[in-house]
Amino acid sequence: MSRSDVPLAFGHGLALTIPPMDAAPLPQPPNKPEDYSCCQRGCSPCIFDYYWDALSRWEQKIRSLGHDPDAVLAALGKER
Repeated sequence: MSRSDVPLAFGHGLALTIPPMDAAPLPQPPNKPEDYSCCQRGCSPCIFDYYWDALSRWEQKIRSLGHDPDAVLAALGKER
């Protein structure tokens, strides 16, 4: 059994599997601004323009690492 296959047991039926030592963590997606963060003055660029640009760069990076950005977002409990 490799180190990555060793589950750690916690109380209440929770378990965690240790990732391999050489596995690099995936970069985190950008935080989506709250709707109230936009001042509604028609700024160019808007705070949401910055977010969508950052999200696009993050998706490209995730794809280059061989992962599906939608699946990563779902696993993190985040939405676009």
